[in-house]
Amino acid sequence: MRRDPTGAADFCFGAAITGLVISVLAVLRLETILSLLSRGPIHFSLMIVAGTAASVLLRSTLRGQTKRARTFSVGIVGLLPLLGFLGTIVGIMAALRSLPALFDDAGAPDQAALNGLLSGLAGAFETTMIGLSAAVVAGIALTLLDTRDAGNG
Repeated sequence: MRRDPTGAADFCFGAAITGLVISVLAVLRLETILSLLSRGPIHFSLMIVAGTAASVLLRSTLRGQTKRARTFSVGIVGLLPLLGFLGTIVGIMAALRSLPALFDDAGAPDQAALNGLLSGLAGAFETTMIGLSAAVVAGIALTLLDTRDAGNG
């Protein structure tokens, strides 16, 4: 019986994949994408989880998919949109914290408070987009693996 390294090994390899993606984006000077992906802890967590999903799916493609790897993949794919929605909640909470300062003065709204509101909303929607996009890509890859394995069995 061969040993199935699903779990910690995939997490480490996923972190390495994430580091590689960040390095490539930095070398290519794609600061806009890089700043989007590294905006906060939820964004970074999404990148690590997406890298872990990529690791499991890549290993399953190369060596065959074990039952444990399949279960782990499904769990990781399900975690991606949940992290995206968690980022949405955190971003909306940050936006709402700046709302009272926006209306403190009877005159013009405070520019710093408006920037805080808009930044919080941007972070909220960015994490949703990243989480859902990563889940779609990983879900399609998992489906392709399942289809391939069903054809071989």
